[in-house]
Amino acid sequence: MNADLADCTRIKQKNLNADYVDPEAEPSVRFGASNYSYELLISSNVHFSPPTSNLEDFGVTSSLPLPKFDGSTISLSLEITKCPTTSTIYYFALFLKDNLDEENKSNFATSSTTLSEDLCSPGESILVQNIYTTTTSTGKILFSEIYIKEGTSTGEFIELYNPNEFDIDLTGWEIRKINRNGKEQTIIPSSKFKGIIPSFSYFLLVNANTSSEITTNPDFIYPKSYDLAKDNGLILIDKENKIIDQVCWGNPKDFQNCISNPTSTSFSLQRKKTATSTSETIINQNLGNAYSTNNSSNDFLYAPINPENSSITRPTIKAIQNFQVTNQGKIYNFTWLSPAYYDENLSYELSISTSSFSTFQTIASTTFKILENQFLSLNLCNLNITSGTDLYFRLNLLNDNQILKTASTSAKMIDCNDFNLNFILLEDKTFSENRLIGNDVYVATVGKTWKYKLLDNISLKKIRIDFWVICGFFTCSNPFYQLSFKLMKIIPNSSSAIVLFDSASHSGLKTDYLPFVIRNYAALIVEPEEPIVLSSEDQILIDVRSYDLNFPQKPVFEGEVLP
Repeated sequence: MNADLADCTRIKQKNLNADYVDPEAEPSVRFGASNYSYELLISSNVHFSPPTSNLEDFGVTSSLPLPKFDGSTISLSLEITKCPTTSTIYYFALFLKDNLDEENKSNFATSSTTLSEDLCSPGESILVQNIYTTTTSTGKILFSEIYIKEGTSTGEFIELYNPNEFDIDLTGWEIRKINRNGKEQTIIPSSKFKGIIPSFSYFLLVNANTSSEITTNPDFIYPKSYDLAKDNGLILIDKENKIIDQVCWGNPKDFQNCISNPTSTSFSLQRKKTATSTSETIINQNLGNAYSTNNSSNDFLYAPINPENSSITRPTIKAIQNFQVTNQGKIYNFTWLSPAYYDENLSYELSISTSSFSTFQTIASTTFKILENQFLSLNLCNLNITSGTDLYFRLNLLNDNQILKTASTSAKMIDCNDFNLNFILLEDKTFSENRLIGNDVYVATVGKTWKYKLLDNISLKKIRIDFWVICGFFTCSNPFYQLSFKLMKIIPNSSSAIVLFDSASHSGLKTDYLPFVIRNYAALIVEPEEPIVLSSEDQILIDVRSYDLNFPQKPVFEGEVLP
């Protein structure tokens, strides 16, 4: 009988895979095949000197198939649950044994394989992801999702996200858990952590009690003895022993700004994808979990469980997006969405030019806010640019004064003589309500509010609001029936406001009424007895209500700029 060995043994994950070709024999031998069996001898040395092992020593409960002597190829996959020694190199000898004469056995085939050093180390991590070589070992990696199940480790997992445009080798990294008393426990030590997290992809680490339940293939399995609980924190450390990211929930000792403890087993702790992510919208944002302000209570939320592994790619935003400019009076408003970068010395610089080919002049700078809609308002009238001139704007994202990203947009220069005072509109709301005017008598009331921020110190003398009043020919004599007007100054860092003018208790409220046959144009004019003095950066709120007020225009302010 002759036999050939084809890739006899190899290890994949926790399985011993063996391939061999069953020997061919004449019919008389095949008839007595039940008298033969295979035996696999395993040793940590090439000479198979004692002590030697068998499959039972590796916790394998499956038996080898009986020979058929038909020349067929046999493929085996045997699950390893323990290791008899600490060696990582094992040699295998496959024998064909005559059961009627146990002394008669022949060495059928030999092979060797190297086990992962993590595979048989009790209580340590088990690597299941393949290793690649075209990577870097430095860069920002973020905790992206954590599932905490109080009282058991079953189902728990830790997910990482790579927001970089390159792969990162996690070999030599480390994850530590901090309990409520501040005690550290290394979940995955640097000596055991291996794996690649591709660009814009995830890396799923699951508890050993989870691996049989989770439907998403893990990239790494850590021991079941390391479970997560309320009032815990996690720290991710790179191979240079630098803290790369951390997250906390509840009140673990020595942590600040933690998100609340989990209250439902249906939700996991997830990093936001942008500043505007919510528990309801995050699943539909086709972006990576890249939002980070180093504040767990701000960066994370609870959302339906969604584990993802290294085969999933979700790019994050790496360019300045939606850079636009609009003007409101003298004020030019610049808006944009910031990309995902994590350096400490990031800032924005805004430049202007009257030609796309001319030198740009820096006119403003502002702080960087990751993955957030940013806003910058400027009065360009002090630049003495001729009305109607084409304006070109360039926004640079700087890292230590080096340009990291750039965006451009353009606009026309306004005629500054058309505008007096500088107000920025922050909010514009319309609403309706039923107002009680007598015993069980209600009228429908329309309301409008505007919230503004001031850019100048001003003396406000008049406010005019124009709008259409829709009424019948004989019912328009008093279009401001049930009219009310309030001017309020918002108290900083508060939901309260100071009333500066109230039509219910002050004079100075006037109306202009311009009748037409069916449709009537009207104006509300507010002139306080004394000018109202407001400071730069003050925020004011205008509230107008009437039962017959429709299509109001934005207020027009009159007054003067103060020193």
